[in-house]
Amino acid sequence: MSFEDGRNDSSLYAQPLLERYNDKATFLTYANKMGNGDHKFVQPKELRSMMKSGYWEMGTNGYRLTYINIFDKNGGYIGVKDENKLDSKEDIEHYNHYLMDFIRDENMIPLEDRDTMQARISKDYQLMDTVYTDKLGFVPGVYMIMHANAMYGSMNPLVTDVNDRNIRSLFQMHFNLEGNAFNGPSQDVYNLTRVQPEPYWSTNHLLMKIGKDSGQQMTYVTGDEKQSGQWKQAGGAVEFKDNRIVLTSPPAGEGKLLLDQGEQAPEDFTLSAKVSGNVVGKQSFYLRDRGDGQQYVRVTLDRNKIQVEQKLSGSSVTALGSQKLDPVKWSSEDLAFDKATVYSAEEAQAGANTDDEDEYPVNIKSTRQIQM
Repeated sequence: MSFEDGRNDSSLYAQPLLERYNDKATFLTYANKMGNGDHKFVQPKELRSMMKSGYWEMGTNGYRLTYINIFDKNGGYIGVKDENKLDSKEDIEHYNHYLMDFIRDENMIPLEDRDTMQARISKDYQLMDTVYTDKLGFVPGVYMIMHANAMYGSMNPLVTDVNDRNIRSLFQMHFNLEGNAFNGPSQDVYNLTRVQPEPYWSTNHLLMKIGKDSGQQMTYVTGDEKQSGQWKQAGGAVEFKDNRIVLTSPPAGEGKLLLDQGEQAPEDFTLSAKVSGNVVGKQSFYLRDRGDGQQYVRVTLDRNKIQVEQKLSGSSVTALGSQKLDPVKWSSEDLAFDKATVYSAEEAQAGANTDDEDEYPVNIKSTRQIQM
């Protein structure tokens, strides 16, 4: 378990839970935040106290959080900016991290030659060595380069080589990959993987991800057993919590839950519910469904549209109607800033594709009131 970026709130909220469950976590920091007076980030004195408690070990995300080769949504070139100098991340369409590429101009032509690039990147590792040795007395053994899934893949080979040499000489292990929770015995300790849960993930979502990646059988959280007894699970995992039902679908599959009332099920009724989740996704209610899939009315929220379909016994599904919902309001604070990637000059200068007003970032959530 690890906490990145070295923020005070991470240690503040995690410490009581680590103590309660007698667990240990890795706390990753940026070296240029050590002793700089920015109290949004944990400082060396507090880091030493955290290690002394026995619940923490130290790691690092690098020397700095700085972006390079930045283009805005209109294709305008911004260049190099520290994270705290970006006024609005919502306006950024393309960027890369400081150690991920040559620094390039508005035509994506390198502004530095190979030697200059190698010296710039190596300098950050030298600074990490100097700062951590001075402030903590040692260099943390664990490194997570920003950003994941680029080294040994899409990154320029010359840039990969200089990072690889420095990482292997300075650190004991490196989590380079993200997206899989399992590291087997054959995994290179300098190319380890981890999974980064999103804030909206339910407990069962995380358990299902770990189960898929590790191949192990998982025991899922059920919650309120009395409420659970009124329903029949037909796919996925479900948690009953207060007046909420959290239904988690299996990977590339469907989570399904049936109200188990047998012959007592009413023929005429009104169903009201608040449907929460990501706008990009699909959630459905089945009415008049006997459980055999032969006959039903289906009400579906798909992205930001509601549609009603009907299936009669022996017939295929037919559409009864659909309606686009009001646009979902969201702000730059809701945006997951994860667009770092490899891109061409043409892609950068083209800017964002803003023609489709129904396009939403994948992490934008919404709660819709629905009545049937």
